[in-house]
Amino acid sequence: MANIKLIGSSGCRRYQKMRAVAIREAERLGIPFSFEEVNDMEHLARLNPLNLPRLYINETLVASRNPPKSQEMAAYLQNAEIGCCKTRQP
Repeated sequence: MANIKLIGSSGCRRYQKMRAVAIREAERLGIPFSFEEVNDMEHLARLNPLNLPRLYINETLVASRNPPKSQEMAAYLQNAEIGCCKTRQP
């Protein structure tokens, strides 16, 4: 199971695209997943807003600022399912 966590402002275009790509690829691959969104302003104010949105899979940062392409997301999810998710350099 992949635990997907998205941190950012839900009104942000990049956030929306990251969310859509993550959910679409997990469903397409048939990988069971949980999805958590953190977009409360108090929490976001403590983070560097220039590095948002951030996408984590199984507590590993896989994307920051720019949404990953579908192929990249598929690879992250497949790796997470077998327990070897690698961090992408944001």
